[in-house]
Amino acid sequence: MTPETPTTLPHDAVHQFDALYEHLDELGLDPEIDEADLRIDMVPCPFHDIIDAHRDAACRVHRELIADVLRRAGGPVEVDELRPLVTPHLCHLRLRIASTAPDRGADAE
Repeated sequence: MTPETPTTLPHDAVHQFDALYEHLDELGLDPEIDEADLRIDMVPCPFHDIIDAHRDAACRVHRELIADVLRRAGGPVEVDELRPLVTPHLCHLRLRIASTAPDRGADAE
């Protein structure tokens, strides 16, 4: 577990944070975890200079990669929102704890 990982999260959520931290750190994104807000700041974004023309697509792909890391690690944490380049070198990743209530929308007619 990284020192910044919230200790009030269930064990499987902590495992997800660890897996995500490793993923982001390996990309050189120097993740900074805000445990109270379930937010990760990623700085410096190594992609900011090369994605101007295709920012939406590149950030959407990275959001899906992050979501996949969380799914593979197993647990209740999921991506809520990725706010790309809120400054020229900073992205915010907001996470959430998935609801355990069943989705009734699929059963409704």
